[in-house]
Amino acid sequence: MALIVASLVVICIPLGATSSRITHTRTVESDVEDVATAWASSAGWEVASVTTRASDVLVRATGPGDGPDPATLRPALDAAGLTDVTVQVELIPSRTARLVPSG
Repeated sequence: MALIVASLVVICIPLGATSSRITHTRTVESDVEDVATAWASSAGWEVASVTTRASDVLVRATGPGDGPDPATLRPALDAAGLTDVTVQVELIPSRTARLVPSG
């Protein structure tokens, strides 16, 4: 019986820690995405993705022209309580062409 309990403890503790870390990561990504979406949309851009990497969160945004100023994102993140989150921004300029039927 003691062996079963010990086995369960060995399995449950790392599983619980992993679940907690994943939940925290997803929450941070969601919060960063909310702030970044508002920031990008102010310049007519949109957030393409938000992903967590080893030590930071990568925000990829795309849109026409030069895009939003990355320096203005940090104060918005801080105001949202994300002062301890390092964010890297990748701006991907895009151009859209509309192709209509020729016939």
